[in-house]
Amino acid sequence: MKKALVIISLVFLAATSLYAEPLVIGYYPAWMLDEYPVDAVDFSVITNIVYAFAWPNENATLDSYTPPASPELIAAAHDAGRGVSISIGGGGNEAGFPTIIADPELRAALIENIFAFCDEHGYDGADFDWEFPTSTEERDNYAALVRELREAADDGNREFFISMALSAASWPNYSNAFGDLNEIVDWFFIMNYDYSGPWTQTASHLAPLYPRSDLGYSLSVSRSLEYIQETQGLEKEKIILGIPFYGRSFNASKLFGPSTGGDAVRYSSIVGEIASETWTEHWDDISKAPYLISEDETKVITYDNEDSVRAKCEWALEQELAGVGIWALGYDYDAGETPLITVIGSVLGATTIVDSGDSDIFPQALSLAGNYPNPFNPSTTISYRLEKETAVSIEVFSIAGQRVAILENNAVKSAGEHVAVFDADGLASGIYCYRLSAEGHSVTGRMTLMR
Repeated sequence: MKKALVIISLVFLAATSLYAEPLVIGYYPAWMLDEYPVDAVDFSVITNIVYAFAWPNENATLDSYTPPASPELIAAAHDAGRGVSISIGGGGNEAGFPTIIADPELRAALIENIFAFCDEHGYDGADFDWEFPTSTEERDNYAALVRELREAADDGNREFFISMALSAASWPNYSNAFGDLNEIVDWFFIMNYDYSGPWTQTASHLAPLYPRSDLGYSLSVSRSLEYIQETQGLEKEKIILGIPFYGRSFNASKLFGPSTGGDAVRYSSIVGEIASETWTEHWDDISKAPYLISEDETKVITYDNEDSVRAKCEWALEQELAGVGIWALGYDYDAGETPLITVIGSVLGATTIVDSGDSDIFPQALSLAGNYPNPFNPSTTISYRLEKETAVSIEVFSIAGQRVAILENNAVKSAGEHVAVFDADGLASGIYCYRLSAEGHSVTGRMTLMR
């Protein structure tokens, strides 16, 4: 029997999730390529990579950081059945948006240039990161750009996923009111951090899960996501809870004390500061957030650590969100270890790539022989073996994680060899994943539809 690369998936799923597994979106900045090598990325945890950044000029052309893409990163992600998109915008890169979105012809030109950029570099989609439209008109024009991009992808029969990064802290502005795009956007990455920083006069938590209402401090992940759903209309199944892999330092003597500014600091550096024993660690059990106070009581650092990241992942599952997201990959990388990524994997699940030809991971339950042909058009046959009679489910997902077909739904099958035929008629070309589940275990394979 022909060997096939399969992925054994041990994941805890939100009951109403649209996805094959909780999404873990990792933003990979171009400036981290040298510090955080591609082979360090744990694709057993990271489900989607967003490479940062490209940005629009006022004439609708695109510029980007150097390099505009990492072929090694994209190849590694695709080999693991993961998608990679390009983030368009980012802090300081947003000047071209207002002019472009106000002009239908410029919007069309930008869409054409986005597709060309993605085709040239091998991206599977686009992420929009313009945090602060300043009026309802700009918001509506921005939404029109996203809607027209989806229409163009559908018209071109493209499997193309679209995401948006939205601010969580600036509740009064118009940036998050995109409930009408729930059916258009694959996920909304909510930047659940920077609730405080050098722009505030108080040394407060960077990203508290819960508010400190007892101290008059109401900002938090839980409150902002409640607001985003109830007031802005975003669906929980499309929401990604953003987690910072960095902290904020303040020139202050205590938490919630007066501050005169400060700096950003990566988690890997914070761990080093803790190890130096020049800081005292503290835990706010109400906010579920850590903080440090310097030995001389002149500085405070607020951040996320392994305990607070675990609490957020568990909360995301309880709330049945689409998953969590990271800014930024590599910021917790030190001596070959990524402790925050490890925690996310332990809560949201982990997948292991194995060779099904020699696999005895779950010999008592099921094994997967892969699908043939692969690539295919328009149908392919998935072969599998059961060691005993059991109920089987087989689902097919796009690379963006959305379920596109159910081939078996808890159907009782006898012991022995079985096949299931997937007909992709009407679906766009691209990478698809299929998941075979039985007796509480799952195996997942990857296949490519080529028109």
